[in-house]
Order: sequence, then structure tokens, then C-alpha cells
Amino acid sequence: MVTDMRNWKAEFARALRNFRYDRTENGVWFPAQKAGFGGIFETSVDGSAWVPNKNTVTLQFLDQMLGDWFNSGSPPTGFYIAPFTNNTAPSSALTAATFAGTQGEYTGYTQATRVEWVSNGASAAQTVSNSNAPAEFTIGSAATTIRGAGLLTASAKGAGTGVLVAAALFDAGNTLNPASTLKLKSSLAGAPSA
Repeated sequence: MVTDMRNWKAEFARALRNFRYDRTENGVWFPAQKAGFGGIFETSVDGSAWVPNKNTVTLQFLDQMLGDWFNSGSPPTGFYIAPFTNNTAPSSALTAATFAGTQGEYTGYTQATRVEWVSNGASAAQTVSNSNAPAEFTIGSAATTIRGAGLLTASAKGAGTGVLVAAALFDAGNTLNPASTLKLKSSLAGAPSA
């Protein structure tokens, strides 16, 4: 079994290294391995209906995940959501180091740090989510338009450390006034194909 897992890790690592993957509307598809990985962000402003937005899973996260699973790496101790204001679609090459500057991370909310992503628990149906406890942001003293969000492993606002798991440019910007609340859900899923 260990040999099989090492081969599996090597296959995905080789596919990443040789660009043998396809970016999809909400993640990454590995054709040779017949497996995909992706997710969505959902937004709600001041209690409005939830709106789904497709995300991009980063190569930085895939490398980190494979290293953690198969090369005695250290998994992160927490995950955090960070909203952004730039109208820029995230690419799979985006990293935690480039996230704040490229995406225009918004830090004017009243919470002291990026808001923690709190998992619903163990993966069910190959999905993890914070849908039971969405991240909530309270807009500070100036109106803003939030155009997207990222899921990262560092808690400090504007931090360039850690790993960027995924990011999404929302289908429509969310214009928020002072004291408005923005709630965000982030779900990640893996899907094998027969």
C-alpha cells in the first residue's frame, strides 16, 4: 500500500511539474490520473441569499498538500479567509506571497485578523466546508466593493507568508457600506472519474 501511495504522489508531482493538468472553471483536473480538485466560495451581504462563485485552486496548495501527505510534511494549523478588492481573476500560479498585492487584499474590516475558516468536521462525500460557521466580516469606516476572496494559512491581514489554498473572483462585486456584514463560505472537493 505504501508503494502505491508513493507512486500516486509521484504521478501527481510529475503532472504538476510537467504541466500535465487542466485548469477548470473551479479547480484543477488531472487527465492521466482521472481526478479533479476544486471548490466554490459563497457570499451573503447583510443576510441576503447565498451566491456561489467558482474558485481557482493554487499550485502552491497542491504542492503543499502532496508534501504533507507523502513526504512527512507539516500540515497547517489553521485556515483563514481574506477578501480582496481588485477586479483580477486569480491564476493557479498565485501564491500567498503575491496574494495581497495582486488581488488588493481588503483589510479595512473591523476584525483584528483574517477570519478563521472553521471546518464542519471530517470530509464527507469528498468535500470539506465551513458552511455551518461562515466567516463574517464587518466593514469598517469606509464603503468598499469586495470582488473576491482567498483561503490562506496565515492569519495576519496582508501577510505574505504561508500558503494560498484557493481564490475566487466573484461573478459580481459586493458593494458594502460601513457596518455592513459580508459572510463567506468556502468549500473544497475532490472528484475521481471512472
